[in-house]
Amino acid sequence: MDYEKTFEDHLPDSLFLNHYSLAETYGGTPSGWRKFLRDHEVFIAQEIAAITEANARLALNDLGSGKELKSQTVTAIKALLERSEQLTKNNNNQTIVALTYLPYPEQERLDEYLAEIKDYPMPPFVQNGLGYYAIYDENSETFVLDEEKYTEHQKAQTVQFKYFEQKEWNEYVRKELLAGNHKA
Repeated sequence: MDYEKTFEDHLPDSLFLNHYSLAETYGGTPSGWRKFLRDHEVFIAQEIAAITEANARLALNDLGSGKELKSQTVTAIKALLERSEQLTKNNNNQTIVALTYLPYPEQERLDEYLAEIKDYPMPPFVQNGLGYYAIYDENSETFVLDEEKYTEHQKAQTVQFKYFEQKEWNEYVRKELLAGNHKA
C-alpha cells in the first residue's frame, strides 16, 4: 500500500486521524500508518500549523466584520492563535544534523600538515638571541647550540643575534634546521 499517496489524497481530513483510524478508514495496517506518521511528523505539524493559522484568520475576520460573536468563539480564536504560535515555534526549532565524511589523509600529507602547525620549543640559547647558531641533533631529536660556529664568531666578534617570535622560529626550524641545512 502507498501510505503517502493515500494520506495526501485525503488531506486535510487525514491530518487529524491516528494510526488506528487511518488503517480503519483508508486500509493498511496500524503499524504501517504509525511508521508513516513518525517519518512525516514535520510535514504533518507544518500542515496543522498552516490550517490552524488560516482558521484563526477566518475567525478574526468574523470578529472584525462586526458580527456578534459568542464568548466561546472568542475563546476559541485565542486558543487557535496560541496553538498556531506554539506549532510555528516548534517547526522553526527543528534540529538539523548533517553528517559528512572526510577521508583520512595519507600519512605523508598528515605528517606535512602536522609539521606546519607544530610549535617547536625554543631552547634557552634561542630565547637569548642565539637562534642562528642552532643545529638539529638527530640523536636526541632536539635543537642544540653549534658551539664551534658560535665560538668562531665570538672570536671574530661577528656574533649574530636574532630574537625569534614563536611563529618565526617554527618557520626557521622547518625551512633551515629540519631541511638538512644545519645538522649536528
